[in-house]
Amino acid sequence: MIQEYYREEKSSLDQIRSQFIEQMKGNLQGQFQLRPASQDEEALKLKAIEEKMDVCLSRLQWYCNRLLVQLQIHTSRNKRRRNLDPSAVGALRNWFDCHTENPYPSEVEKDELAQKTGLNVGQISTWFVNARARYPWRQHVQAAAKSKRPHPQSAAQWVLQPS
Repeated sequence: MIQEYYREEKSSLDQIRSQFIEQMKGNLQGQFQLRPASQDEEALKLKAIEEKMDVCLSRLQWYCNRLLVQLQIHTSRNKRRRNLDPSAVGALRNWFDCHTENPYPSEVEKDELAQKTGLNVGQISTWFVNARARYPWRQHVQAAAKSKRPHPQSAAQWVLQPS
């Protein structure tokens, strides 16, 4: 949409530029009839006018490009968040469940999970960070099973039992 508008405006400005330069040529020729000048002087004045018009067009192009960049940034920020593929989450959860004593996959394991799930390594790392933060009880369950102590959630029952 913006690119279309830019193209239309640029073609319109190109036409206006050509008309303006032709008009300035006529004005300069009229001026040079009153005050004779060399062809070099006439060419220099026309070149200066053309350069000023080119600067205006390049500024327009720069502003349109900046606008497009800002639009892309804005639309990329507003993209709706998507959940990961359920089969990929299942594979990650399976790995997490099998490694609750140390739920930190190595770089090699992350690469293998990435190939298996179709996710990138960054997504996998983020998933594990979130899983460890959201499911800390999994580590407590494993630790309680290893030490044969009650789970922290049931500790109140254990403390309140009469001896």
